[in-house]
Amino acid sequence: MITGESITKSHVDYMTLIKKVWVILLLLFFHNSALSQQKKEISGIIQYLSSPLLEGREIGTHGSKIAAEYIASQFIQSGLKPIKKSNVESPSISDYFQNFNLKRYRVKDCSLSVSDTQLTHGTDFIIENAVRNITIKDRPVWVGYGINDSATLIRSYNPIDVVGKVVIIKDGFPNISESWGKEWSIISQNKDSSYFELDNRAIRLAQEGATLLIVIPKDYPESFVSPVKPNMVGTCNNTELYQDAIFLKKGESHNEIPVVYLSMHGADKFYSTRHDSLLRVSFIIEQDSIQAYNVVSCLPGQDTNATVIIGAHYDHLGSRSEGIYTGADDNASGIAGLLILARHFANSGVTPEFNLVFAAWTGEEKGLLGSEHYASKLDTSKRIKLYLNMDMISRSAPEDIRLNIISIGTRKIDEGLRIKASEVNKDLNDYFQLDLWEVDGYHGSDYASFTSLNIPVATFFSGFHNDYHTPCDNFQRIDIHKADQIINFISKFLETVLLN
Repeated sequence: MITGESITKSHVDYMTLIKKVWVILLLLFFHNSALSQQKKEISGIIQYLSSPLLEGREIGTHGSKIAAEYIASQFIQSGLKPIKKSNVESPSISDYFQNFNLKRYRVKDCSLSVSDTQLTHGTDFIIENAVRNITIKDRPVWVGYGINDSATLIRSYNPIDVVGKVVIIKDGFPNISESWGKEWSIISQNKDSSYFELDNRAIRLAQEGATLLIVIPKDYPESFVSPVKPNMVGTCNNTELYQDAIFLKKGESHNEIPVVYLSMHGADKFYSTRHDSLLRVSFIIEQDSIQAYNVVSCLPGQDTNATVIIGAHYDHLGSRSEGIYTGADDNASGIAGLLILARHFANSGVTPEFNLVFAAWTGEEKGLLGSEHYASKLDTSKRIKLYLNMDMISRSAPEDIRLNIISIGTRKIDEGLRIKASEVNKDLNDYFQLDLWEVDGYHGSDYASFTSLNIPVATFFSGFHNDYHTPCDNFQRIDIHKADQIINFISKFLETVLLN
């Protein structure tokens, strides 16, 4: 039951957080006076959004709401109109919000033991895909990598054996020296290997009747590395794992199998017993409702029936026991690009040929939730000329020793966009090394919400780094110069698109 006292406390906490955030804003005025004006703006935006006071901007949190309000205020200062009230002279911050509701499912309590060995939640394992309570006592079935291929009749397990069972599977794929290694090398060369990615293997096991999946890390037992899946690593000089929640849209069902991901340490405990030892697992799931916010603005063009959409996600992973995931590169940097471009085109004094929509998405980290919601509401009778995406544009991959690689993804059929990108790059004084790739079949960022509607996309990315999805992705590690150069590149690229 929600009491008046709890509402008051929540309001007080929220107002305290807002006051602290305004202190951060004031401090930004004194940051690094040696930077150029645009670099100062980029620096200020990233530093503000990645402040620990915004608590990692996880969807549904106070920090996320404050980030959304900040982005809307920047749109107002740039003179951009809200989509839903484009005729209002003095729009309010909330006019820029595209709201939608979600159900959130979180692990409230859980336990896992095998034989007499107890595993610790958060250190030895985490649970994903769980939307209901479970209590199981069973002897698990080991199925290796779980690779079944009907085309070549290669089976690493019999589907009959997994019905109603807890199933153990190893992440990754066999190397040539392992059982099935030679067969796998043949399959992977002649078939789309994404069909065998872990998520798809889990889906097939659920369809075959398995009740729970336990995943051994792909690098086990070769060496100790950061535990489990890259997008769930919570390490920054710690061994805690990032426990995520499940977010579902209204009316959406969830039939995926619950998955237990073991860390290296957890796998050690697990392997200290026999594969067929008795397993006991139970977890309690709590459910609540949250409101999510895309932040969307528009600069009307000469041709109001044609639109270019520029987008970036503003959400990140939030905070957990191991610290705050401030998400400076992922994706405060993309939002910096969005706001700089919005201001540039709004203040250029030239009406663009097409409508320009500037959109900040939420829920990208939870499965492209915000951009998918927006795309589901699009009027496809009007021409969408391009969706341009910015996701992580202020760092470099370790192998990018010259710090000058830009990855640009387009659909295979959009050769014209790749030509434009190459031509823009040639005209730069400090040109980039372009990594041009095809997005077809990939879903790594918000561009996928638009490729599914057959809309041309160009997605910009500067490279995976070792701090990806860890608390170490902070402002101090940002490469402001590279972010500045990429934003200038994107601005020139957009201008070439608007000329046609």
